[in-house]
Amino acid sequence: MPDTVTTTSPFIASVLRQRFPSVKIRWSVNLRVHGTTGFESVMELFDSFYASRERHRERGWLKTLSDWAHAHGKEVGIQANSGCLRQCPFQTFHDNLHGHDRIAQSKVGEAFDFSVFRCKTHYARGNHEDFLRATWLRPEDLPLYEPLADVVKLATRRHPDPAKIIRAYATCAYDGNLADLMDPAHAFPGSFDNAALGASPNWPRVRECPNANDCSHCGACAALFKDVFKEKTA
Repeated sequence: MPDTVTTTSPFIASVLRQRFPSVKIRWSVNLRVHGTTGFESVMELFDSFYASRERHRERGWLKTLSDWAHAHGKEVGIQANSGCLRQCPFQTFHDNLHGHDRIAQSKVGEAFDFSVFRCKTHYARGNHEDFLRATWLRPEDLPLYEPLADVVKLATRRHPDPAKIIRAYATCAYDGNLADLMDPAHAFPGSFDNAALGASPNWPRVRECPNANDCSHCGACAALFKDVFKEKTA
C-alpha cells in the first residue's frame, strides 16, 4: 500500500478517500492552481498539493502559501526541473495526450507535420531566451526554496538520464548544460552554462523578476542569455 498518491483526478481522489482513508492524497502540479482560492474548494480531497509551476520562483508567494497550507493541516510541494514553457498554452493539450496514448497520436500528428511537443517547435524558431524565463530552479538555488516547501518534485519519467537529475539536486551542484537537467530535455544549438549562470549578475534579477508572468521584455533575459549561452562549435 503506498503512503501517498498524486493525482489530477477529483474522481480518483474521492474514491481513494472513501476506500483507502489511510492513504495520503497529493494534488498534482498539472492542475495548475495558482493560489489558495482554488485549493479551498477541494480541501476535503487532498492532504498536500503542488503549487503552480508559474509561481515556483516567487519566494514571497511560496512563503504565504506554505503558511496557509500548514495552518490548514496541509503540505505544499514544488517542481524543480520543469522544462515546460512558462504559462505554456499547449500544456493541457499535451497532458491529455499523455493520458490517451501520446505515441499513437504523435504519429498521426507527424502525418500533418505537427509535433505534440509544441515547446520544442517554439524553441526551434529561435526563441531560446524563453528557457531562462521558464519555471525551473537551479540546483545551487534549491536551499533558497527548500524552507518554503515540504516536497520538491523531480521530473524524470521521460528523461534519458534520471540519475544525473537526482545527483544534481541532491548535491545542489551541477557543472554543465542546465537544459540537460530539465524534463523534457530540450536540444538547443548551444549550452546554457550553469557555472556562467551562477556567476552572472543578471541571474538574480531574472530569477526574482516580479513580472515574469507578464513579461515586458525589459532586456534582463536577453542580457543573461548573452552571459550564459555558449554556441556549439564545429
